[in-house]
Amino acid sequence: VHSAKSTEGGTWRLMTPRGPLSAGALVIAAGPWASRVARELAGVPDLRVRPRKVQVLLLQRPLPAGPDHATIVDVAGDFYSRALPGGVSHVGFLSPFDQTDLADADDFDESVRADLARLLARRFAARHLSGGRAHVFGHRPAMYEVTPDENFILGPGPAPGLWFATGGSGHGFKFGPLIGREIANQILGQPAPFASDPAFRWDRDFRGPRAFV
Repeated sequence: VHSAKSTEGGTWRLMTPRGPLSAGALVIAAGPWASRVARELAGVPDLRVRPRKVQVLLLQRPLPAGPDHATIVDVAGDFYSRALPGGVSHVGFLSPFDQTDLADADDFDESVRADLARLLARRFAARHLSGGRAHVFGHRPAMYEVTPDENFILGPGPAPGLWFATGGSGHGFKFGPLIGREIANQILGQPAPFASDPAFRWDRDFRGPRAFV
């Protein structure tokens, strides 16, 4: 979509590479680019979503790896982990010390810190492998779209027919099917208790406590 314009009737006139389109709803679900898209397409000057670079680690558990472990949120160890096929664990930090806020999502680069990979591997192995060692299978950067309180931004925006589905803050992926259904229900005028929570309004007071979903 190259441009979007709201009409008096609440519909949106969209210009695309294939020509103009009309839509009864415009949903901004652009991840780390959400703030820019909202500003450039819908005229929302400051959607409180910012891109943030994080690091994630893939660890190969010692073979035989045994059954996949449950999703782990280890507050004391300051990391989370979820099991992937083949005895691999996806591991990341809970605290933001390995994270870098970006002025623009296009500033993202793929550099990583090897010292953080080693630290995560040691912590995971010490706390969940009975003192064993885990092989670093992969280490890569990722990008979150983050709000100041790390809660979603969901629901209607400031213009008729404008909707937001963004602000996942690192926990958006697992909520994707629910959010899609709830935003669709809102547009259709059907019940959407999750997305209608005032804690997810785009214009809320973001000075509240940090979310931990």
